[in-house]
Amino acid sequence: MNITIFSSHSLSLPLINHISDRRFLRGILTVDENNAHTSSLEKTASAKNISFIKSDRQGLEIKVAQWLMEQNSDLVIVINFPYLIPENLLKIPKLGFYNFHFGLLPAYKGADPVFWQLKNGEKTGGISVLAINENLDSGPVFYQKPFSFFPGENYGLHVMRLGFLSIEVFNDVYEKISSGNFSYTLEHDNTASLKRPSSRDLEINWEENTADEIENLVNACNPAFGGANTYISTIPVKILEVSPADFTEAPEVAPGTIIVHEQQVFAACVGKKFLRVNIIQLPEGTISGQKWALLGAQTGVKFTNNQSMALS
Repeated sequence: MNITIFSSHSLSLPLINHISDRRFLRGILTVDENNAHTSSLEKTASAKNISFIKSDRQGLEIKVAQWLMEQNSDLVIVINFPYLIPENLLKIPKLGFYNFHFGLLPAYKGADPVFWQLKNGEKTGGISVLAINENLDSGPVFYQKPFSFFPGENYGLHVMRLGFLSIEVFNDVYEKISSGNFSYTLEHDNTASLKRPSSRDLEINWEENTADEIENLVNACNPAFGGANTYISTIPVKILEVSPADFTEAPEVAPGTIIVHEQQVFAACVGKKFLRVNIIQLPEGTISGQKWALLGAQTGVKFTNNQSMALS
């Protein structure tokens, strides 16, 4: 079986290496950008003597169509690729295009499912494999495999883990396709597609969010969005890691209030709960909470929801 992979992220490298080792891989397509992910994909293709191409959205219909026909691909796997696939490309491989979607459908259809699952505090995520049609994440689902989130797992760690778990998923999918078992597990309902997170989605609301919700958001934002957004006075900062704290000695303080205690920094949350601030990005640099406690964090200063509130 000849297989081509469309990807814009190095999370696909475990699967690329696995398919290449089985001598199925014919080509890798990525986006027309220069970054660490596309560089890793290009280096891997070169080392394995695999055909490699970059394309922007406009180049898919003609440039990529011609390249894909040259690869004589039976199947195209799409994994973390940002563009909708044009209809003329969908007709080229005889077995079609299949998307490895990092969420269980149909609930987590659309953009950035890992972020939304983490933010929502889901205990179980997974990989859905669906046939691609002309609309986003709306093709019939061919296969789903659930995977649990680890307690405290952040975005980057979960995506890395799914990259390796995609090998297990591919092996199952390959067996089904090779045997001609093309039954679909579910058809989509009218569930709305998720949008890409906005700046408001990335912001901690100290007056409303529980300690659990704040920890979920922080994990969902690290590292894909550089951390969860908040302010100290009028200064924007990002929190990258927190953990629950049993802080019985703390005084009665408003949510968002910082308390420095025993060389650690704590933040008060609603319901008299506290979080330990483990890693924070300040204008001066990204540092541990312990170093911040030693070098300048002050009890009584408050994290605020946004700059307008800080100025009010």
